[in-house]
Amino acid sequence: MTRRSVSSLLLIVLIVLGVALAIRAGIGHDRDHGFVDFGEGWDADELRHQAFRLDQTARVAVTATGSFETASALAAYGWIVRRDDRSVVWQMTADNATRERGSLATTADTIMLDAGTYDAYFTTYGDPLLPVEEGDSFVERVSELLRFGNRAWTSDESKWRFRLNLVDDVGGIADHLHGDERDATPKDPNLVWAGGPANRSETLTHVFEVRQPATVRIEALGEIFNGPVDTGWIDDLSTGDRVWTMDETNTEWAGGSVKNRRFSGTLDLTSGLYRATYESDNSHHPGRWRANPPLDPAAYGLFLYADDSESVVAFDPWSRLPKVVEMTGVGDDALETAMFTLEAPLQAWIYAEGEMTKSSSYDHAWLIRDGEGVVWEMNYKRTRHAGGAERNRIEEASLTLAPGSYTLHMETDGTHSPDGWYSDKPEYPERWGVTLFALDENFGSVAVERRSEWGGEDRGPTPPRSMDGTLPVLLAPLRNNEDVERTFTLDEETELHIYALGEILPSGRFDYGWITNDEDHVWEMTRSNTQPGGGARKNRLFDGTITLPAGTYTVHFKTDDSHAFGRFNEGSPTDPSAWGITVKRPEVVTPPAPPTPPVVPDTTQMLSPPLNAAPNPPLSDA
Repeated sequence: MTRRSVSSLLLIVLIVLGVALAIRAGIGHDRDHGFVDFGEGWDADELRHQAFRLDQTARVAVTATGSFETASALAAYGWIVRRDDRSVVWQMTADNATRERGSLATTADTIMLDAGTYDAYFTTYGDPLLPVEEGDSFVERVSELLRFGNRAWTSDESKWRFRLNLVDDVGGIADHLHGDERDATPKDPNLVWAGGPANRSETLTHVFEVRQPATVRIEALGEIFNGPVDTGWIDDLSTGDRVWTMDETNTEWAGGSVKNRRFSGTLDLTSGLYRATYESDNSHHPGRWRANPPLDPAAYGLFLYADDSESVVAFDPWSRLPKVVEMTGVGDDALETAMFTLEAPLQAWIYAEGEMTKSSSYDHAWLIRDGEGVVWEMNYKRTRHAGGAERNRIEEASLTLAPGSYTLHMETDGTHSPDGWYSDKPEYPERWGVTLFALDENFGSVAVERRSEWGGEDRGPTPPRSMDGTLPVLLAPLRNNEDVERTFTLDEETELHIYALGEILPSGRFDYGWITNDEDHVWEMTRSNTQPGGGARKNRLFDGTITLPAGTYTVHFKTDDSHAFGRFNEGSPTDPSAWGITVKRPEVVTPPAPPTPPVVPDTTQMLSPPLNAAPNPPLSDA
């Protein structure tokens, strides 16, 4: 064979090999890269995730390189979760890994996986809570501590790998999942409520009704270390009893950091109304893990399941409960109030929908009981998302209201309401506001006095105030840029009650009041003699008494050009309609008359009841 023939033959062989390699690459399952391949570019404190689907049972080769943190625990490692039952089908551990130079850990394994959907993970956070173990020599440990602190294993980051390959030469059975399919949050058909994944400083709640005795299954993941940190519970709203709590005694280790805990069990519930709650703090959550996450990170939170979907249902007060007060569809720049009096105790349900962020309350509601102050107010930590923009929030609360007089308030700012949404509107825009329901379906009604206190600074005059010369002096509510005064005369030494609400900072007074006598100050509102008035820290309240001798006095109050009734530029006070000052004589409480001594009958003539006496009436349930 000539040299030219050999060259031609070699060229043909090379072409055939190139075509074969191209065809093999087209299959999409290159053994060098794998259908899951977490390769280079690692950082410490990272969690990588890839969802994939197998169309048929397959043998899968796993190769992984991670790091030891201690002799018996890994700091960086991978694992696989089967999505339909949330079980861990494979995990890299200290037992199946080989320790290489330093802290490097390697493993190679082959597993059989059934057809289905899976989630592959690799974590590099480590666990600072692990106890130090003996291993390296003293000199090596000191050297590592000097270089890396307690995280010497982070020097392995350039070598971390996690790869899954099909062992058998079959193509087209393993697919990456993208978009919504990549989301690994539980989506079981029997799921009643998904309280997660819970992120930073969240309080997730769900109110549900058990229509007939039922068993619910609870799956919960959280953080418990020196007491509950991220945890859940269930309350019986009919009795006020807590019927289940996630704690260290009823949970087990959930994998990852030692502080990850898991509850898995059932709870028998009688008919009634219940609230499930999950609360997290500001660290170690799916948005920002501070140590290795649990082995099912997408299920971090509280998840409720019920086999009988007809017996355990979400509670909707709008479909069945009588309304005591309804203030809905509240527009921009509004302060709506509703006053009512209860003659008997009321088990109430409040539904409030407004605009809130973690730092500010723009459209929000609160309830005041006369003589006692605030008994309920919207709080961002207790709200849930109302749909649309993230700032659309809903809070629901169960309250036991004692007999007395109440005022329900709803305040809004100048944007984002049914008058005009500047971002996505909530799921139920018609409910924007606050509604008070009676939990008793047979509740009748009470008289309600509704008021629109203001609708922005250009929507009507300030309510009328008192005239000069007499008590009481009523200079509230006041808007921006007001400087008002009223006089009154005392014929004798008199005790007076002053209620003044204004804007005072340590650096100065901006909205405040004072009283003069012939231009001499006899009382003034200061930072030191006031207390917080609710809302912004600069809202200050004086609520007390002073005694003045006979004479003529002038009550003053001035406001600057910002933050007053009708236009609060920060959180409004608890009682915005009191912005200003009121001076009056204290209410005189008449003590009850002493009881009349009972008349002691002459029992000598009452040896037996008359023959025609009626029997004793039965005792009432009251």
